[in-house]
This record gives sequence, structure tokens and C-alpha cells, in this order.
Amino acid sequence: MQRENNWLFTKEEIENSPSRNFMSLSKENDTRRIACKFIQHVARAPRINLSRSTIITAQILLHRYYMRKSFSDNNPWDVSIGAIFLASKLVSEYSSRISRYLIHECARVAKKIHDPKYELNPNEKEYGYWKNNMHHYEMEILRIVCFDLTFDEPYSFCATYCDKINGKYYKY
Repeated sequence: MQRENNWLFTKEEIENSPSRNFMSLSKENDTRRIACKFIQHVARAPRINLSRSTIITAQILLHRYYMRKSFSDNNPWDVSIGAIFLASKLVSEYSSRISRYLIHECARVAKKIHDPKYELNPNEKEYGYWKNNMHHYEMEILRIVCFDLTFDEPYSFCATYCDKINGKYYKY
């Protein structure tokens, strides 16, 4: 039995998604792009250094979340920490080190602090803010995407075709 893919959308559905609530399509696209860059900067930080697969997974989760929720009601940085945290578990890269440094890195990137060793004090209110968002949005993303965590990485198709081309043209 083939499953129906609930994550393929028409152009009209994308142009009228809940994420656009009171925002132009151009502004929505910019916000998505900035949120994906945020995920990439945080996940690629030396203290975390997650794989490309985990970063892609977090970005897909973010996009799926915002196909059902509004940017104006849900801060992209807050959703991003939950997406990265969940993706690290899905791709089997989770460790307590990741959750600890993820909080520091999200705060550092959000504040545009360039010191790679920046850390929040665990007793500070801001540390609690990021930690709570990490756990809250992990569960919120799962709920919003209806626990549908099956998807193909977009780059896997490219890699498959590149392998075929390389095999066809570069065999000795």
C-alpha cells in the first residue's frame, strides 16, 4: 500500500500558506531563507558541527511547520532551535553535548555575536528561554507535522544522478 504524500503543494497552496499571515510572498521567502541560514550557521558551529543530513532535515521540518503555522505567531529562531534539536535525534547525532551547545549557539547567532566561545550562564533568564523553546518546539513540530517524519533528502536525488553520470562517462 502506497502512502499519500501530504507534503506536496500546488503553487496556489504555497502562495496562500498560513505562514504568509499579513506578509507578502517576497517577505515570506526572505524569512524562510533567513531561517534556513540561521539553522545552517548554528548547526555548523564548531562546538556542534552537525552533518549536512541533519541540517537538511532541520530545514525540511521548518518548512513543513510553516506550511501550517504563521511566521507572525511563531518566531523563526524559536522554531529553528526545536527543528535542529529534533533533526539531531532523527539523524542519530543527538548527544547531551548538542543540546547544551545548541542553546549557546542559537543565542550567539541570534545576537550576531562573533565570539565562537560565547556561552550563556545557565542561571540566566535567556538560557531558560532558549532551553524551553528547544523542548517546546520539538514537541510542537512533531504535533504540527502529525509525527510524519518520512522524507527524502533533496540532495540524494542529485547524488544518485551524479553517480550515474560519473559511472557512464568516467568508467575506465
